[in-house]
Amino acid sequence: MGAGSFLPWVSTPLGDFGGMAGGGAWTLYAATMGLAGALVGKRRLASLSALVCGAAAVALVAWQLSRLARLSSEADAWGTLLPGWGLLVVLASGLLALVAARRLHLGEG
Repeated sequence: MGAGSFLPWVSTPLGDFGGMAGGGAWTLYAATMGLAGALVGKRRLASLSALVCGAAAVALVAWQLSRLARLSSEADAWGTLLPGWGLLVVLASGLLALVAARRLHLGEG
Protein backbone atom coordinates (compact mmCIF):
# COMPACT_ATOMS: atom_id res chain seq x y z
CA MET A 1 0.00 0.00 0.00
CA GLY A 2 2.86 2.33 0.75
CA ALA A 3 4.32 1.92 -2.74
CA GLY A 4 0.95 2.64 -4.35
CA SER A 5 0.86 5.97 -2.54
CA PHE A 6 3.73 7.24 -4.69
CA LEU A 7 2.59 5.79 -8.02
CA PRO A 8 0.30 7.64 -10.46
CA TRP A 9 -3.32 7.72 -9.26
CA VAL A 10 -4.85 9.60 -12.19
CA SER A 11 -3.92 9.37 -15.85
CA THR A 12 -4.91 12.23 -18.15
CA PRO A 13 -3.98 13.17 -21.70
CA LEU A 14 -1.78 15.90 -20.20
CA GLY A 15 0.12 13.54 -17.90
CA ASP A 16 -0.17 11.54 -14.72
CA PHE A 17 -0.86 12.75 -11.21
CA GLY A 18 0.75 10.93 -8.31
CA GLY A 19 -1.06 9.81 -5.21
CA MET A 20 0.82 12.21 -2.96
CA ALA A 21 -1.02 15.06 -4.70
CA GLY A 22 -4.27 13.73 -3.23
CA GLY A 23 -5.16 10.94 -0.82
CA GLY A 24 -1.83 9.14 -1.16
CA ALA A 25 -0.53 10.67 2.05
CA TRP A 26 -3.42 9.07 3.94
CA THR A 27 -2.75 5.66 2.44
CA LEU A 28 0.91 6.03 3.35
CA TYR A 29 -0.11 6.73 6.96
CA ALA A 30 -2.43 3.70 6.90
CA ALA A 31 0.38 1.52 5.50
CA THR A 32 2.68 2.65 8.31
CA MET A 33 0.02 1.79 10.87
CA GLY A 34 -0.54 -1.59 9.20
CA LEU A 35 3.16 -2.35 9.33
CA ALA A 36 3.29 -1.42 13.00
CA GLY A 37 0.28 -3.66 13.67
CA ALA A 38 1.92 -6.54 11.83
CA LEU A 39 4.95 -6.30 14.10
CA VAL A 40 2.84 -6.54 17.26
CA GLY A 41 2.81 -9.96 18.86
CA LYS A 42 -0.85 -9.84 19.86
CA ARG A 43 -3.26 -11.35 17.35
CA ARG A 44 -6.24 -9.19 18.32
CA LEU A 45 -4.30 -5.94 17.94
CA ALA A 46 -2.79 -7.08 14.64
CA SER A 47 -6.26 -7.99 13.36
CA LEU A 48 -7.65 -4.59 14.34
CA SER A 49 -4.72 -2.81 12.73
CA ALA A 50 -5.16 -4.75 9.47
CA LEU A 51 -8.90 -4.01 9.52
CA VAL A 52 -8.43 -0.27 9.96
CA CYS A 53 -5.59 -0.15 7.42
CA GLY A 54 -7.51 -2.12 4.80
CA ALA A 55 -10.76 -0.22 5.32
CA ALA A 56 -8.96 3.11 5.00
CA ALA A 57 -7.29 2.03 1.76
CA VAL A 58 -10.50 0.74 0.17
CA ALA A 59 -12.45 3.82 1.29
CA LEU A 60 -9.86 6.21 -0.12
CA VAL A 61 -9.80 4.38 -3.45
CA ALA A 62 -13.62 4.44 -3.61
CA TRP A 63 -13.57 8.17 -2.83
CA GLN A 64 -10.97 8.81 -5.53
CA LEU A 65 -12.89 6.79 -8.13
CA SER A 66 -16.14 8.59 -7.35
CA ARG A 67 -14.31 11.90 -7.59
CA LEU A 68 -12.90 10.93 -11.01
CA ALA A 69 -16.39 9.96 -12.19
CA ARG A 70 -17.86 13.23 -10.92
CA LEU A 71 -15.16 15.35 -12.55
CA SER A 72 -15.55 13.45 -15.82
CA SER A 73 -19.30 13.94 -15.69
CA GLU A 74 -19.09 17.66 -14.95
CA ALA A 75 -16.55 18.29 -17.71
CA ASP A 76 -18.27 15.89 -20.14
CA ALA A 77 -14.86 14.30 -20.63
CA TRP A 78 -15.50 10.58 -20.19
CA GLY A 79 -12.43 8.50 -20.85
CA THR A 80 -9.89 11.25 -20.30
CA LEU A 81 -9.55 10.90 -16.51
CA LEU A 82 -8.57 7.32 -15.84
CA PRO A 83 -7.44 5.56 -12.67
CA GLY A 84 -3.69 5.00 -12.54
CA TRP A 85 -1.58 2.07 -11.36
CA GLY A 86 -1.23 3.53 -7.89
CA LEU A 87 -4.97 3.26 -7.24
CA LEU A 88 -4.96 -0.37 -8.32
CA VAL A 89 -2.00 -1.18 -6.06
CA VAL A 90 -3.63 0.55 -3.08
CA LEU A 91 -6.96 -1.19 -3.73
CA ALA A 92 -5.35 -4.62 -4.01
CA SER A 93 -3.26 -4.14 -0.88
CA GLY A 94 -6.27 -2.81 1.03
CA LEU A 95 -8.31 -5.87 0.07
CA LEU A 96 -5.41 -8.14 1.08
CA ALA A 97 -5.23 -6.37 4.44
CA LEU A 98 -8.95 -6.99 4.96
CA VAL A 99 -8.48 -10.68 4.13
CA ALA A 100 -5.57 -10.84 6.57
CA ALA A 101 -7.68 -9.16 9.26
CA ARG A 102 -10.43 -11.75 8.76
CA ARG A 103 -7.98 -14.64 8.88
CA LEU A 104 -6.34 -13.29 12.02
CA HIS A 105 -9.73 -12.77 13.66
CA LEU A 106 -10.80 -16.34 12.86
CA GLY A 107 -7.46 -17.73 14.01
CA GLU A 108 -6.42 -19.03 10.60
CA GLY A 109 -3.21 -17.02 10.30
